[in-house]
Parts: sequence; structure tokens; C-alpha cells
Amino acid sequence: MEQQCSIFGKCGGCDIQHLSYEEQIRQKVGRIEQALKFKADIISPSEPYSYRNKLDCIIRNSKICMREKNSASRYIELDTCLIASPIIQSLIEEMRAIIQTNKHLNWQSAIRVITFRATNAGDTGIYLEFTQGDDNIVKIIKLITQSILSLPPSTSPTQSAPLISSNIASQTNQTTNIAVPHTASATAVLPPPPTIIITAKNIAYGICEEGKEYPDKLIAIKGNTYLEEKLNNKIYHFAINGFFQNNSNGAEKMLQYVYTILKHNKDKTQHILPNTTQNATLIDLYGGVGTFGIYCADLFKQTNIVEGVAPAIEFAKDNIKINNIKNATAFCLDAKQLDRIKIQGPTYCILDPPRVGMDIRAITNVRNLKPEKIIYISCNPQQLAKDIPKFKEYTLTSLGIFDMFAQTNHVEVIVELTKKTENSP
Repeated sequence: MEQQCSIFGKCGGCDIQHLSYEEQIRQKVGRIEQALKFKADIISPSEPYSYRNKLDCIIRNSKICMREKNSASRYIELDTCLIASPIIQSLIEEMRAIIQTNKHLNWQSAIRVITFRATNAGDTGIYLEFTQGDDNIVKIIKLITQSILSLPPSTSPTQSAPLISSNIASQTNQTTNIAVPHTASATAVLPPPPTIIITAKNIAYGICEEGKEYPDKLIAIKGNTYLEEKLNNKIYHFAINGFFQNNSNGAEKMLQYVYTILKHNKDKTQHILPNTTQNATLIDLYGGVGTFGIYCADLFKQTNIVEGVAPAIEFAKDNIKINNIKNATAFCLDAKQLDRIKIQGPTYCILDPPRVGMDIRAITNVRNLKPEKIIYISCNPQQLAKDIPKFKEYTLTSLGIFDMFAQTNHVEVIVELTKKTENSP
């Protein structure tokens, strides 16, 4: 099959676009079934293109770029990303036009990464992560501010334009420790905004200190420092630079699949068991902003969302309130500290660890709870195959494969682990 993308094979994003989508699915399913030695109960494909709701880019030589394949230091200019949503592509074009008309600024030096996002709920965002101490930061923020101000078309260069936000000016000065020049102060009159307007509803930035992976705080230039997503009937807020599922439609399918497993409780022979979840506690471990725990909370007496990243757990607390969930609590704890939570009665666990899988101490904590059922969600089937045998008291009873990343080798897998009975092998 002839690939459609002009930079396929050079860009580090897609790696199997030369295969038909049917062949991509066939290979992924075969690889997972072989690794887990289990036949899939459900195979959920994705839209082959235009599915991705987030794109991380880099600016080099005043061009928006992606990393080259198998390289951490070489980059290739991004023309059109076929797996990104059309809305994201529009935001990229707007930002590209601004960069191209302002090449005098050293965008490459100032910006570590620029992220474009668009949700099913209609929210959009651009996030700029700056390098601390760069002289171009204030100039770029001022330029972005001008590009979101809307003036009547009849406004001429001689007419007064809106003032730059004193909040932006003061926060920029405070956060970057750069002396903001008089032209960027709260009393400075900006020239009329350019004809290029950034339409993103939310634009925010963070400044990364040397040696740190993420900035300590985010500042909104426009809108909020978070985005809103709606998955099925639940609403979620998450940081504009934070983790969230990159395929919204696929995420909805995954949520419904997990919900159905927990609602229709079955043993390893697929016989429906008495519904015990109403008197049980759900543990959503590596819970992020509470996506799975909130969605499944109405099946349980109590839901505990456990996440080690503090900003994510703050969003989880907000999302509990937004969705009017009365039986959920969010805990900022590492998975290795799960034993600090006192839990009584039967439990069920949803595990959604990072690609590296679960630390043995986290696995021990889960096993000590003796949950009736474990739902393990993984984006790394090879690591999943290594982790499953560590749950010695459980047997694999169902397998769902969700192609959240069409045109790539990546895939999302959901396995159901059921507690062994006395007669189980």
C-alpha cells in the first residue's frame, strides 16, 4: 500500500502507514495474542486517520517540526499530520503563519515544546513550554497576546489599540525573572493586532527551570490552563500540558468496555456471578485525573482514585465534583504506597500503569488487597505479559484490544484477571 504522508519513514510518529489498516490490525492482534497466549474477546479498531487529539511539536529554524525517526537530535518540518484532528491542523497553520512572519524572534531558543490539543467537547488549546532565562520569552508572549486581541476591521494603525493585560505582564515578569521592557508594561499601547488570529480557546505557557522536566506553574494567556473533555456522559478537566487519552473516540470505547466487565461480573468460565460491586470498593490505581474511576463509580459503594502526580490528582478532585460523584475520594499517593489507605470489604481494582509496567511493591500491595477482580490496562503488551504472572492468585479471563494509535505499532490492551478458585490450575 502506498503511504499517504509525504514525510512517512522520516518522521518519528507513524511507522506502519505503508500497511493497509486491515493488515495493521491483523498484525497487532496476532502479536498481542501470541504474547499473552490468549485469544481476544473484542477487537476495537480506530479511525485510520484524523483521530489524534494532541500533537507535540518542536520549532527549528522558524519551522514547526517533528523529531526524525530514531533520532533525538534531528528534526523534520511538519507539513500536514494525517493522524491529527483537522482542528489541530488548523491551529498548527495559525501558529506557523505567526512564526513565519516573525522570524526575527529566536523561537527555537525560547520554546522547548509546543503542544496543540482539541477535544470532543469542542475545547482547543496551545501550550508553549519555554526555556528559563531566554530573552525571547517576553517578546513571544507579547506577540501571542496581540494575536488573540480582536479589533474591528476598520481600526487603523493610528487608532488606540487595547492595552496588554497587566496580569500577563506582571506574571511574566514574576515567573521568568526577566526585566519586562517598558514596551511590554501594563501602560504600553500595543499596535493593532496582526491579520493572523489564533483561534485556540486556551493558550498557556510554562517556564521550565534547568534540570526540571516540567514547569512548576502554568500561566494562561487566553482562557484557562486546562481543557475540558466529554467522554460518553462524563466531563473531565485536565492540564493543558498534562496526560490524557490521545484518541477521544477510542477512550469512550475503552471506558464502556471496562464498565461492562465490572457490571456484568463473570467467572473464568464466563458464567455471570451475583453482583457484588454495590457493596465493594473500587481502586483506580494510576488513576490520573480520575477517568476510569469516575466513569465506573456508580457501580460501587466507594471509589478510591490513587495517583502519584499531584496536579493530576487535583484535577481528579475537581472532576469528582463536576460529575457530582458522591462516593469517590482522590488520594495523592504513589502506587507503592497503596497500603496506606485503609480499605474494608471486597475490592475491585483498575490498574493503568505507565509503559514500564508496575513496580513489584505496587503489585504486592494489590495482591494483599485480594481483589475480586483486576482490570489491567496497558499500552505495552510485552510488559503486560511479564506482569500478569506476578498476580499468582489470578487467571486471565478476557482480553480486549483497542487500536488507539492507528498507523503506529502502539496499541492499548485491557485484560480481566479473575481470582482463582480452589479448583483452578
